Amino acid sequence: MRTYPFMNKIINFPTKHFNLVEYVCKGNHSMSERFAYLLLYNCSKVTMSDGAKPVIAAIHQFVSIEDDIPKHVRAEWIVGFPQHIEHQRTSSFGIYGISPEHDYLVNYISAVGGVPIYQQVIKFKTKAPHVAVLLTSMLLQL
Repeated sequence: MRTYPFMNKIINFPTKHFNLVEYVCKGNHSMSERFAYLLLYNCSKVTMSDGAKPVIAAIHQFVSIEDDIPKHVRAEWIVGFPQHIEHQRTSSFGIYGISPEHDYLVNYISAVGGVPIYQQVIKFKTKAPHVAVLLTSMLLQL
């Protein structure tokens, strides 16, 4: 997917007084999908917590837009939805005596093609735990 420099600037420099996110995405389904992808892309490139804060603010503005796209759909684009996958060692679903806690593997996918926030929290858990904490608190606020 192409990147859009203007939308990247909206994400990295959000304003509280004039909501550019709502202005760009309200009533435009395809632009909202592109913006959700760019939010996920910019969030995956964050290395410090100061870089995550504007992205989190833009995500809150994006999810709170009220138009013909329901809020739960926008949140699902950002958060992702769980997809059960097979156990990597046995290619089973718990049949061969493996306890269900170890066999149940879930991967989160997004309809817009980016890496959802849940998957990014798992990635940042070891790489940058402070960013993982910020993203987890953002998920609790949604």
